[in-house]
Amino acid sequence: FPYTTLFRSPVNAPLSFTITETNNPTLFTASGLPAGLSLNASSGLISGTPTAPQVVRVPITAGNSFGSSLPLNLILTIGNFSAITSATAITGPAGSAFTYALTASNTPTSYNLTGLPAGLSINSTTGAVSGTPTTAGTYTLTASADNSLGTGAPMAITLTVTDPPSGGSGPTAPLILFPPLPQ
Repeated sequence: FPYTTLFRSPVNAPLSFTITETNNPTLFTASGLPAGLSLNASSGLISGTPTAPQVVRVPITAGNSFGSSLPLNLILTIGNFSAITSATAITGPAGSAFTYALTASNTPTSYNLTGLPAGLSINSTTGAVSGTPTTAGTYTLTASADNSLGTGAPMAITLTVTDPPSGGSGPTAPLILFPPLPQ
């Protein structure tokens, strides 16, 4: 089907969408409507209350005494994708234990995080990031969360790993203790 229209609606909220066509259509079709929705075949009104989050493709057509239109894909998104809600700028020292909780809205089922420095890992089920970062630097991470609709939009998170405090453990840059001798 060459054409697509997008429509979003919350779960358990009334939905109303009217198929609009030219040339005085008298009959409309919509195949594969989600549970809770129905089509008035005379007016082209799709209405009802969808009860489950989902993304569904509904082929729709309109017809009159001269024939039917080409199908159009109505993409219904019922509910909301997960969105990252945790802090987007975080800091921790190299060589020290580090924890961070990746959080998201809309009932996430798993988490995705790329770009972590050596020594850190993510629990993709809980969103917990933990470990001991080994190298100071600024890292741009890409985070997203999945729910029953799929993967939400990615978000950038900046992780700054600082040099460890004096007397701390972990790798540090060399420090010249004595000036060079004159020659």
